[in-house]
Amino acid sequence: MLTAMLDREPDTVTDRPGLLVITDKGFASKEFETDLAMHGAELLRPSFKREKRRKASHC
Repeated sequence: MLTAMLDREPDTVTDRPGLLVITDKGFASKEFETDLAMHGAELLRPSFKREKRRKASHC
């Protein structure tokens, strides 16, 4: 849903440089993260046990 919103209203991100989207582990998708980055936003979510610790992740 968020990706569709950003596609429809790209100013949501471009008007907010450095936008940080904070989510839970349910938003773990390389495609989703790449799409956010293409819109100029960064994703912050907890790391899974099996993955390398993510930037600024304490979980």
